[in-house]
Parts: sequence; C-alpha cells; structure tokens
Amino acid sequence: MNGICVELRSYADQVNLHRHDYHQIVLPCRGALDLEVEHRNGQVSQGVGVFIAAGETHAFSARGKNRFIVADLPVEDAFVPTGMADTFVGTPFFTIGADTQGLIDFLEARLAREDLTTEAISAWNGLFISSLSHRRDGRIHTALSFMRAHSSRSIGIAEIASACGVSPSRLHALFKQTLGESPHAALSRLRLDQARQLLAATDLSIAEIAARTGHTDQSALTRRMRLSDGITPGQYRRNARLAVTARGSA
Repeated sequence: MNGICVELRSYADQVNLHRHDYHQIVLPCRGALDLEVEHRNGQVSQGVGVFIAAGETHAFSARGKNRFIVADLPVEDAFVPTGMADTFVGTPFFTIGADTQGLIDFLEARLAREDLTTEAISAWNGLFISSLSHRRDGRIHTALSFMRAHSSRSIGIAEIASACGVSPSRLHALFKQTLGESPHAALSRLRLDQARQLLAATDLSIAEIAARTGHTDQSALTRRMRLSDGITPGQYRRNARLAVTARGSA
C-alpha cells in the first residue's frame, strides 16, 4: 500500500480469518469487536484497542450496532517505527488512555462529516503513534527481541534481564506491569507461536520444529500445544492447511 488508509467501519456477526502485509489498528467508537490475533483472544471495546502487526493471522466478529476506526498502515518506519510495532507481536491489545481517547474522539467526528486530506491523516497518525509509544517500554521490546533470537536454545531469565540492562526482579515487574504475564510465560508463548507458524508454513517434521523452537523434544511440544490449544501439532498443521484451502476456494 502507498499510504495510510483510515476509515469508519462496522462489522457483521461472522468470523473472518485473514492476514495482510500492512499493520492495522482498530479503535472502538461503539459496540464491541471480538478478535483472535495469532491465538491471543481479546475484545476491542470502550477503553481497549488492538494493534495487528503485518502478517499476523486474525479473526473477528461483532454483534449488534457497532462502529470502529480502522487504520491500515504501511510497514515503513515513517508510519510505525519497526521497534514499536514489534512490541505488539504477541501482545496486540492495549489500554486507551485519556490522551489517546481524545485523538479517537476527534477523528471519529471528522470522519463522520468529511473525507480528510492525506496531510490531516498523516498528522493524526503521528500524534496517535506517539501516544502509543509512550505506553510501550523499550526494555520489553529488547527482551522480546532477545527471546525470539535465542528461542531455539535454553535461556534463563537472568540472561534475558542482562540483555535488557535490568535485574531479573525488575524484568519480572516490567513484564507483569506491561504485558500482564511473567517473562517465563512470555517466552513459552513466543516459542509456541513460532511452532504454530512453522507448522502452518513449512513441511519440517514436528521433531525438527520442536527443536527449532526451544522445546526439549516432540513430546514436550505436543504437551504444550494440547494444554494451550487442545489439539496436537499434527492436528494443528492439518487445520491450518484446510483453512488455507478454504480461503483459496472462497
């Protein structure tokens, strides 16, 4: 895409599964939108928005009267800094503060009356991204990036904390405050997300995928996926391929 697309949208009571090569932000105006973003469930409603990073699979549905601001943003740093976008991978839902809500109210009123110029939309986007970036701790981004880069081997919380320049106890507090989970839980979730992506997109054996994503063996990955998703890795792969076939024939 060549630029930012911002518009008011309403959704039907149905589930649509898809992904796209640009970032998308969905902000509430009226009603609620249920979403699943790479197996993370949540709801966009009063006080909560979602940042869907480029390439992430997501499904959504809404009930009753609803209206949302939807911003489609190119992946270039000029629109959303890469480092900031990365912090939303795995943690897409965010709390809307008073400053951010003011920007939402302004844009909803303007979009309801008229088409905005490219300059006005770009100015709004800059203010909005700035309001979001103030709510994302750079040390969390560093920790998550370190986890992704080293997920195939055994890494401890002390090593992750050292990469961020904080103590293990401070790292734990940052994760709890920002993401609502411990660093260990985030690492386990990240490894499982990577396994899902490899199952869906490659023909690697399940044992190889387990090794590449830091699981001790195939059985460990199977146990983790059963606990999280209620299915085995083999079933997940079959379901993912069926979903791709269904989208292709739709």
